Amino acid sequence: MVLEAIVEHKRTVVAERRRKRPWARLLEEVSCGRRPLRQRLREPGHLFIFECKRASPSQGILRNEVNLDHLASVYSEWAHAVSVLTETRFFQGSLDDLVAWRKRTRLPLLRKDILVDPYEVLEARCFGADAVLLMLSVLADAVYRDCLSLASELGLDTISEVHDERELERALALGADFIGINNRNLKTLAVDLGTTRLLAPQVPPGIPVLSESGIETRNDILTLAPQVDGFLVGSALMRAPRVDLLARMLRRGAIKVCGLTRTEDAQAAFRLGATYGGLNLAPRSPRRLDLEAARAIRASAPLAWVGIFQDPEPDFVLDAVHRLGLEAIQLHGGESLVFIEALRKQLPSGVAVWKALPWDQVPARASDFAADRLVLDSRTHTRFGGTGVSFDPVQAQKWPELQEAIIAGGINPDNIDEALALKPWMIDLNSGVEAAPGVKDLHKLTRLFNRSGYLSSSTWSCDMSVPNLPPEPVRAGRFGRWGGRYVPEILVPALDQLEAAFTSARSDPDFRTELADLLKHFAGRPTPITRCANFLSGSGLEIYLKREDLLHGGAHKTNQVLAQMLLARRMGKKRIIAETGAGQHGVAVALAGARFQIPVRIYMGRRDCERQAPNVFRMRLFGAEVIAVDSGSATLKDAMNEALRDWAASYDQTHYLVGTVAGPHPFPTLVSEFQRVIGDEARIQMLEATGHLPDAVVACVGGGSNAIGIFRAFLADVGTRLVGVEPAGQGLATGRHGATIARGRPGILHGSETLILTDEEGQILESHSISAGLDYPGVGPEHVYLGEVGRVEYVSATDIEALDAFTRLSREEGIIPALESAHALAYCIRTALEHPKPGRILVNLSGRGDKDLTHVQAHLDRGQP
Repeated sequence: MVLEAIVEHKRTVVAERRRKRPWARLLEEVSCGRRPLRQRLREPGHLFIFECKRASPSQGILRNEVNLDHLASVYSEWAHAVSVLTETRFFQGSLDDLVAWRKRTRLPLLRKDILVDPYEVLEARCFGADAVLLMLSVLADAVYRDCLSLASELGLDTISEVHDERELERALALGADFIGINNRNLKTLAVDLGTTRLLAPQVPPGIPVLSESGIETRNDILTLAPQVDGFLVGSALMRAPRVDLLARMLRRGAIKVCGLTRTEDAQAAFRLGATYGGLNLAPRSPRRLDLEAARAIRASAPLAWVGIFQDPEPDFVLDAVHRLGLEAIQLHGGESLVFIEALRKQLPSGVAVWKALPWDQVPARASDFAADRLVLDSRTHTRFGGTGVSFDPVQAQKWPELQEAIIAGGINPDNIDEALALKPWMIDLNSGVEAAPGVKDLHKLTRLFNRSGYLSSSTWSCDMSVPNLPPEPVRAGRFGRWGGRYVPEILVPALDQLEAAFTSARSDPDFRTELADLLKHFAGRPTPITRCANFLSGSGLEIYLKREDLLHGGAHKTNQVLAQMLLARRMGKKRIIAETGAGQHGVAVALAGARFQIPVRIYMGRRDCERQAPNVFRMRLFGAEVIAVDSGSATLKDAMNEALRDWAASYDQTHYLVGTVAGPHPFPTLVSEFQRVIGDEARIQMLEATGHLPDAVVACVGGGSNAIGIFRAFLADVGTRLVGVEPAGQGLATGRHGATIARGRPGILHGSETLILTDEEGQILESHSISAGLDYPGVGPEHVYLGEVGRVEYVSATDIEALDAFTRLSREEGIIPALESAHALAYCIRTALEHPKPGRILVNLSGRGDKDLTHVQAHLDRGQP
């Protein structure tokens, strides 16, 4: 018998290891801290333990080469703990694997082995395990008690593995407090998930139950979920060609987002937990892509990619499969059995064939079309697929292989529950999550994934809980009650024109291509992330900077300025006006004006002109006209007022290029859309650099464009805190600050309903901040909304704190931050002092600080801000 052979071998091996490294010596080597496994049971949902093993007696070699870095990256995202096989002869593991995993993940580690001696429990602790598996089929009662007692003394969690009722009775009688049910018969090696269904109900309440072995599909998990608290998955993952996709499917199910035409939508789908992406190559589809555009989208997200064809030429399909690396082809026309059989012979090995059929036709099987799976979709009199017509659950029941099929047809946040109830192999999303054909709606996607339970969540330690994601906005231009369009009637046609141009451009491949080229070759994207080597180095925090200060123009503003310049040209505008506070937006507009050779006028408060003189010179050097505004407090608010007056008188020939996520609709949405590139890049960069998402993302907030730009990519990552830092100026109690969310009242400012700093009679108060870019008495309406629903935490930092952060980063890293960005850094310093604990914080370094040098020097010379 295999088990007896393993046990006999293990006893010999353990005796030799005890001789070479006696108990007392091993005890002295215990040093690493604990990561309690049982605590993960307190988290919502089921516990998932993913396993690393190279071979097994029942299946032989599972994976010839194991890339631990890649495996750790995947497991860290989708699992709550890692099981590490350490048995050498039969499973090809080792104790050194525990050490290697300890270096690569922050997840708890389970030593999985056929333990035969308490000495191995001590070994587990010494080599970095946080828990051990004790097999009742191997251990006699006395040895089991010794192992259990020693594990408790060492602070190790234990999982007591049973396979039958007798072993379960023994485990409970001996004091087991965590039961693992092995669905594999260790004598015959056969697997039966019925073992869990039989034994789990016999475990007393309060003792968690884990199901092990034979867990291969999402349906396995759904079947057992009502009876257990968690799952251990090993062989299926180690055999999978793409471990990342199977991990997603096990945790969230199989879901395809089809009709993708934009890289940002592909990235959002991947972030939320989708496993497949659909590239429509059918010539008559409104979502059609050419192969080059499809390649760009495919390269943007590591989904499994499917090409959608309609009555294609075989050579075109083969070319697309080769050039795009498709994992499946979806035939959405009248392709015959003869055609599909001939095509299959020419396809590379491993490329699946899916055949689409309308729901209302006579039910068929995949084999009737020589297909691997059927895609069941809706049709109208003129179109099949992408119609927006919802599937019919009654018709669905007629199909014989529904649980092996892919279901589509207008699936949206409101009917996803009905679709899931059919238990298909995969859900296919398209028109039901769109704002326009080919343009996915992030809020609809997020809401659907959230409702369906598909929502991806990072599992890194974070002490603060994060509430549910914000729901979809009630209507266009609104974020909850906030936002809207409150402008003179004369400006309504100009805003309508801008909204139409924006909507059209979002789905125009030529617009997206030109903007991407400008961002790459003119602005210098992507910008890197930098891990701070010295800044807060002794605190346990790892600080990463998203380097928008390296973007052409010196700040994040250039991202959306280039996009709005293209929109202005699209609308035939002959002149650009803009407002600016710190001058960063003004510089971006001015340099873009030079690039596009279009006249630019910049309105800037005279006070800001004085404290940001270098940027005034830059704007004029680029050829822009700079108008100093003397009204009010002569800061950003007043500059925006003057720009709006200008626009009201000249909107037919002029585009007002708003610089932040404030103002009337569509400006908040438009600016947010074109700044989201910051977060889209940073999220991928963090995963590539660390294998993890950050524990927190921090950005300064004035109007709020840089913060929205980096936050949007992480909204769906509920394990990542989002922190916006407002300017506390000379202190919130003094009234001299710009902390609108902390101290503001509802009102209308610059065409939008938001929070505003006002007195009791509703008069706008003068804001104050050492940084001109944050010196604004309002805030973007989306920020108010995100704070209201609890997704973003808004805090504040004073002038003194910002100055300290400004000088510390300069001296410790050789990087001069903008005073605006220094507020976000100040929050990091405060966190390190008040709540010292390990963690990764990503800070949006929204701009460089050379513009602030004269201003900072003056304050430092006075010894106070």
